[in-house]
Amino acid sequence: MEFDKGSIVYPLPTNQLIDSLEKFWRVKLPEDYKEFLQKYNGVTPITNVFDFKERKYLIDCFLCLLEKPALDDVNGENDIRVVLSPKCARMNDDEEIFGTEVLPIAKLAGDDYVCLDYHKKKPSVVIWYGGESEEFHPVLRKIANSFSDFLNMINESWEY
Repeated sequence: MEFDKGSIVYPLPTNQLIDSLEKFWRVKLPEDYKEFLQKYNGVTPITNVFDFKERKYLIDCFLCLLEKPALDDVNGENDIRVVLSPKCARMNDDEEIFGTEVLPIAKLAGDDYVCLDYHKKKPSVVIWYGGESEEFHPVLRKIANSFSDFLNMINESWEY
């Protein structure tokens, strides 16, 4: 898998930032994903296409973690917290839950995202279909058992 290393968002997230967000979201991020964030925060993949159920999906970018996200920052709109905030009710299926059930990690073409799904004990990787999801009725499709499995699915570059 290839990345546009010039698109990595600095500073890279610290262990302290990740720990504080895990507490806030009430989740434990998979170790492979934390390592990815601390190496490739917000990166744009060059190899950016994966197949699932006879359909091709295009990854626009992986989301980032900024110390202090701001929409006026060029990377602010791709911070996980900024993406999650307005979509939270459409990503979660229970308004009584305090925490995060579905955490976006990569932006796909359109209003869809690759997410970590915390509905079960061990998080899986899903596609969240933004255009089809409604408040407390997310439309999710599992695509991989782990973040590493998801990365292994990405196998080609989009050609125009």
